Amino acid sequence: MRFTVRIKIGLLLLTALMVSCNDKVLSERDAPHHYSELKTITQVMDHHPARAMHMLDSVGGREEIAQWSVFDRNEYVLLSVVAQYKNGILSPQSQDLKPVVAFYDSLAKLYPQDKELQLLLAESNYYCATEKALSKKDGAVFNSYLQSLRIVETYFPNDDSYHVRRFKALIHTRLGEILYDYNLMHQAMTSFQNAAVYFNKVHDTVGEAAMIRNEGSIYQVNKEYEKALEKFNEAARLAPMDENLFLHSKGGLFLAQQQYDSAIWYLERSFRFTDVHATNNAAADLAELYRRRGDSEKENYFTNYYVSSTFSEANKVPTKMEIDYLYAQFIAERTASGAKHPERKLELPIIIVFAVLALGILAFVIIHNRRRIRHIEKQITVIEAKHQQESEGKDAQLKNISQQLSDTQQELQRRSAHSNFLACWNQYIKSDIYQKINASVAGKDIMTKSVTMYPKLKLRDTDLIELVRTMNDCFPEFSIRLLRSYPRLSSSDLRHCCLAVSGWNDAEIAVLEGISYSGANRKTNRILDAMQAGNSLEQALKMFMENNW
Repeated sequence: MRFTVRIKIGLLLLTALMVSCNDKVLSERDAPHHYSELKTITQVMDHHPARAMHMLDSVGGREEIAQWSVFDRNEYVLLSVVAQYKNGILSPQSQDLKPVVAFYDSLAKLYPQDKELQLLLAESNYYCATEKALSKKDGAVFNSYLQSLRIVETYFPNDDSYHVRRFKALIHTRLGEILYDYNLMHQAMTSFQNAAVYFNKVHDTVGEAAMIRNEGSIYQVNKEYEKALEKFNEAARLAPMDENLFLHSKGGLFLAQQQYDSAIWYLERSFRFTDVHATNNAAADLAELYRRRGDSEKENYFTNYYVSSTFSEANKVPTKMEIDYLYAQFIAERTASGAKHPERKLELPIIIVFAVLALGILAFVIIHNRRRIRHIEKQITVIEAKHQQESEGKDAQLKNISQQLSDTQQELQRRSAHSNFLACWNQYIKSDIYQKINASVAGKDIMTKSVTMYPKLKLRDTDLIELVRTMNDCFPEFSIRLLRSYPRLSSSDLRHCCLAVSGWNDAEIAVLEGISYSGANRKTNRILDAMQAGNSLEQALKMFMENNW
């Protein structure tokens, strides 16, 4: 601080020495060589910046300018930077205006009543801030804009000229933009309102509409959506505007009305197309909406975006507090212009208090976001467990349904096979050979001990052959399938099977084959053993036939 004061005192003494050596150095009469040309360039700068740039280039070369008076050289540098800015070619390589600001500041202290000099000091501060803005030094930029505003409000409080009014509008605009960027919405609203008043006084409807839109953006960030839409509509009546500015306000109104589908449509577009504050608010609202809908993936995406944005905002806290402090100090000075400035010794405690407060806010943000992240992780774990449980339940349900379908298919196949078997069986029992054999044994009580009483019932070989052929007709390839399935069976066993499946018992079969009962019984048991069946040869054969037809 003391070093800065010493530099300022040195510059003042140097300027006083220059003036004392040549009391005409600043006058138009003796040497400003180019006062009238620079004045003309200043007059055309606002409306014809390209022409002003051309006029500056034609005034003189580098060597010639070095011979000018100190005042003319500094004014030429200032006008060069202004022309570059208004023509959109200002860059970090442009000439530094800090020496120009120091020069005019020294002169303004020597000649405090010279309004033209004060206006040059205000303009040099303004465009010096514009240069600093290229290097993202927002604290220094804001302070330079405040210095410029302090000068014009002090020396031109009631000036109605176009140039001064427009200059005030531009200063308030830049201050409002910085305050809005650092989320100091109340202060930004005041700046934009002041800028809108001055743009209205110079009849710049485009500038006035831009300031009203900025007011609407602040209402939108504060979730006063109806006021925001009123401001946007008012701005649209003055000049065309981007429809994307309406998105978040409309989405917020639909959200308040619990019309979630419409709210999501507008909020998602606001998330993509609006400024950083509306984007962060949209991310928070979308995270809450998707949480209510159970869409954890989208909820996590918008929550993570909001958390990361909050962390990036936390990095701006020290600069934000510096800007807030500078603005509050400026307002306090303007409110009580006669009040004394705080003593220098109080600056260090104030800085310490602000630093501690900034660290406290940063710590709170980090802790709050960590808690939210842990909450999100717990929700993800619960959702994954629920999803796994539901998947297991669905797998068991699908397995049960598949088993039921398989059982149903098997039952349908069984019924179809049984139906086919019944059709073939009805055909068989209606055949002549079956009717003939059945008629020969019908009504005769052929018991085990009376088998030898019916020698005339013995079938001829042709009858047995006809029986097998009929069985093959009704049940296609019956003989081939039976013998292929049970290769231990003989052709005699095949005839025995045809008689057994027809429903005749061993006693009746013994009479029909002309053998003893014990022989017929042994043959039956041998066939059952070959088929690995139970005690009933008739049932075993019918089951074989049902499974094959």
